Amino acid sequence: MLQFKFSGLKSKILLIVLVIMVFGSSIISFTVYLNSKKIIREDIEKLSQIKVEKMVTLIEGKLLKWKSEIEILSKTDEAQQRDIEKLKEYILERKDIYDDYEMFMVSDVRGQYKGTTGFDASISERDYFHAVMQGRTVVSDPVISKATGIPVIEVAAPIRNSREQVIGAIIGTVKMTYLTQIVMAEKFGKTGFPYMINQDGLIMIHPDKEKIFKENLLQSQSKSLVSVVNKMIKGGTGVDYYTSSDGVENIVTYSIVNSTGWPIAISIENNEVSQPVVHLANRTVGIGLAITIFMLIILTVAIDYLVKPLLEIAAVTKLVAGGNLSVRANSGYKDEIGELARGFNNMLDKINNLIAKVYQEEDKKREAELKALQAQINPHFLYNTLNTIRWMAVIQKADNISKMIVSLIKLLELSGKRVGKFISIEQELEHAQNYIYLQKIRYNDKFEVEYDIDENLLKYKIIKFVLQPIIENAIFHGIEPKDGSGTIKIIISKVEDMIRFQVVDNGVGMDEKIDVDKNRSFSGLGIENVNERLIRNFGEDSKLIITSHIEKGTKVEFYLPMFIDEEGMVNKNVQSNDC
Repeated sequence: MLQFKFSGLKSKILLIVLVIMVFGSSIISFTVYLNSKKIIREDIEKLSQIKVEKMVTLIEGKLLKWKSEIEILSKTDEAQQRDIEKLKEYILERKDIYDDYEMFMVSDVRGQYKGTTGFDASISERDYFHAVMQGRTVVSDPVISKATGIPVIEVAAPIRNSREQVIGAIIGTVKMTYLTQIVMAEKFGKTGFPYMINQDGLIMIHPDKEKIFKENLLQSQSKSLVSVVNKMIKGGTGVDYYTSSDGVENIVTYSIVNSTGWPIAISIENNEVSQPVVHLANRTVGIGLAITIFMLIILTVAIDYLVKPLLEIAAVTKLVAGGNLSVRANSGYKDEIGELARGFNNMLDKINNLIAKVYQEEDKKREAELKALQAQINPHFLYNTLNTIRWMAVIQKADNISKMIVSLIKLLELSGKRVGKFISIEQELEHAQNYIYLQKIRYNDKFEVEYDIDENLLKYKIIKFVLQPIIENAIFHGIEPKDGSGTIKIIISKVEDMIRFQVVDNGVGMDEKIDVDKNRSFSGLGIENVNERLIRNFGEDSKLIITSHIEKGTKVEFYLPMFIDEEGMVNKNVQSNDC
């Protein structure tokens, strides 16, 4: 047992050191307490702000989704004809899209509507109806559904004729429970709760169901709460404080749903926020005293204990620097050092994965180079030989053979040319037409090809050998097995800011899950290769979309951005890897 005699120089020095340590510990403890109090309060405020903004973002997303769906629905023939039965059929066919809606209504300009549930009435007295008649898509405040008697919000869009005149409105009703679930999912402590009001201060969502559509916060007896609510209604965002009517001080964090003006808030009692600070203060004082008493005794042991895991990580780091990537740091510590070790190990795992990926890419590259080398042939020798055969056919007046050789030469010229990655749509289409000509002769005109081409699009670019493998797939797997003749349609059209390519055949079709064909075609590029190159060069939005029905045929389509040169591709942020 250690004994201290406070006499002599050593005792005085020790006493001075102890006094300094006690004083320093007290200052540090008090500073930590104040800073911790500030940090905890700021963290709670930030956390509540994050939760509020999350609710706002989710609700905005829901509202935007519903408005977009209703606007799309308003442009359908069924809506413009205000045929409620056809509209019901249209919606049932797309039930997965319109699953959120309770019912739909189609009204004329006087507000007389017919509902998909068979309920007819008038919405002319609804506040939003006049805004819709002015051409705006709106979301209503919650109302009681005339058809079901439950709270709903109504999403309404104008119906326009071909002259863009408003001839009616289409309304979709959505249960309030969708928004209530978003708001009530955000729990905050024991006393914290979220809620949402309208611009009149009326509670629309609240944990206490007795207050919903009954209590108006602007009529609260708490003047400070009324002041905060006024800020919320005016579109304010932030953190504020108020004292409730029963004298409890609260912290409220609020924001607003911009598209509707609905304020959303989270309120929590200030006492709950202060409790962790008090507990932290008590722990800080206790820890400070313990450190003061035992510091001189356990300092060396503590340093050894704290430094040991860092030394272990340092040793592992040296091994990694020497090239050993199989070692791992001890990640069993349940503190920041353990987090550091786990992060270090994760980094090593990613490095190993990247190295393995590089090796795989190199293997693929070498394999592709080998296949390209194996597929090479002297193009001048082949062209000269074919031209000799062609002139022999001309001399012998075998015009069909001459035409076939010309088409074959053109096919081989594009295949053998070392041109850039991109060619014009016109060149790609010409390549496909030469291939079609040869196949029609081979199959004795078993099929016809129809073209629906927007000639304004022919100047834009596409990667080589895309259409021909798709057409070949249609001939071999669609038309060839079919009894009798068939038809292939090639359609190139503009859809918004994209170019849509469609190859449609009326062949035998398929009734199973469709995977891209791995077989090789004339160009050496199968459907799978076409799909991979489209994704690699233009992204997932340009992948092949294949639909097929047994005995009806198959449709292959894809979408490409509009660009004339590679610089335009870069400006569109499209990946530009090698084919």
